[in-house]
Amino acid sequence: MLRPDLKAEISRIRMRKGTGLLSQMRTIAYYEICITREGLSVIPRVWRRYKDFIVFRKELTRQHRNIKFPPLPSKSRKGRSNLPDMEFLEQRKRGLEAFLQFLVASDILKANATVLSFFKRDPASCKLRNAHFKIFFY
Repeated sequence: MLRPDLKAEISRIRMRKGTGLLSQMRTIAYYEICITREGLSVIPRVWRRYKDFIVFRKELTRQHRNIKFPPLPSKSRKGRSNLPDMEFLEQRKRGLEAFLQFLVASDILKANATVLSFFKRDPASCKLRNAHFKIFFY
């Protein structure tokens, strides 16, 4: 049963320079996830990278093979090089929000331990294999 009372959104996007040897030349986008009910936040806001969404979706697909999850938006601007960075990020934001909304609208998925851990600020609480979430507070 779907429950439209919860709303998932990406409330902000922050850009940070990479920290690794090769990633210092890259800028990485972090997305602030907000889950609300009737305009009130129901979980503390949490920041996630696009890479985190990839690992998260892969784990959910492994756990729930019978559910067809919406696709994630494109990782890169391939074929979209004419889009300004912010326009590309806005398109990606809308795709990530659609994915999150699918999760919180499903009674089965929104109670899933993997989903709940993805929405937590504490990276130690995250149950995803091969994932390490970097949390930034602004």
